Amino acid sequence: MLALAPAPHGFTVSDFAAKVHAMTGTFDADYTIRQAAYDLRKLRGKQLVDKPGRTRRYHVPPLAARTIAALLTLRDQVIAPILAGIRSPRMGRKPKAWNSIDRDYEQLRSLQADPPRRPGPHDPGAASRLRNPNPHAAYIDNEPSIGNPQGPGHIRQPMNEEVQIMSLREQGSAHHADHTDGILPDINDPTAGQVAISRELASEQVRMIADPAPLGLGAFGLTTLLLSLVNAGVMDKATEPVVLGVALAYGGVAQMLAGMWEFRKGNVFGATAFTSYGAFWLSFWAYVVFYAEEVPAQNHGQAAGWFLMAWAIFTILMLIAALRTTAVLAFLFAILAVVFFLLSFGALASNPGLTKVGGILGIATAAVAWYLCLAGVMASTFGRPILPNRPLFRASQGDKGG
Repeated sequence: MLALAPAPHGFTVSDFAAKVHAMTGTFDADYTIRQAAYDLRKLRGKQLVDKPGRTRRYHVPPLAARTIAALLTLRDQVIAPILAGIRSPRMGRKPKAWNSIDRDYEQLRSLQADPPRRPGPHDPGAASRLRNPNPHAAYIDNEPSIGNPQGPGHIRQPMNEEVQIMSLREQGSAHHADHTDGILPDINDPTAGQVAISRELASEQVRMIADPAPLGLGAFGLTTLLLSLVNAGVMDKATEPVVLGVALAYGGVAQMLAGMWEFRKGNVFGATAFTSYGAFWLSFWAYVVFYAEEVPAQNHGQAAGWFLMAWAIFTILMLIAALRTTAVLAFLFAILAVVFFLLSFGALASNPGLTKVGGILGIATAAVAWYLCLAGVMASTFGRPILPNRPLFRASQGDKGG
């Protein structure tokens, strides 16, 4: 509102919506013109904006601008530093006689140490509690909040109740999750299934984490390409040690870090896949560097064959789970499983032909992984999906808000 207040001829509903998009980073589908018009009607009711006569333009009166500025200053310069200074729920011995100020202060400290839960897939009643809050609660604002006509956005419940405050972007995401015909796929993370996307829609903190999937896919693709070039005969067998450094640093450590951040995002599939295949490259590096010499020469094929066979079986399991992620990712696991089986049979049977075919398909596997990596990075930099990757799941009835 303050950003639009200096406009000499006022501003329209479209101007207001565009400013919200620019300042919050949301898209048109997250905050529509209809929601902007609703919010301006609410602000008119609070006498924070004027709409003279039958014009379509709004103006911010001087008194309203001063009021908004004062509230923002109070929030940013007074309340925020106080909350930021609360470090530990135990600041010393509690007083024997408690007054109302002591109870309020202790509640603020406990909330800082244990933040209230956000509505998510494991708490299906949370969203309904936000839309239909406790009738005995004392509200900060007893009317629907800006951007969410479904219910109060800032709720203050009694002392022994949980306090839940939703930001503007979270309200838009919750509104979007409740009223769309299906959950939109995470354009940055092709490994995200329905549950992971629901968690991301419900949590502002999760949405602020950079997508780790392109890192994991890029690490897997590059390391797979180098080893496949050796298996396919493009590179001489004597050059295989060049793969080891990449397998340790990029395919191993970097991919495992991507898996750890997928855990933080609540994406179980992505965390399991990236961590496991990162461990695959680390174990491959450790076997070649430290343990291969301890295996008799006549048993090298058997050791490598069953090692690859175990990973082929694991890849089949991940392929089954990938059938509820995205089409390109499922294809990646399908072709990867074939590569593992070919390399395994080639090692067990000492058949160089199978190993070469496995290497050629491994190059194709690396290309698919890089396609997904590029799709994720471009979706982040362009702000919209560029490379197609169709989701393989449909929203459940609970996600449709019905």
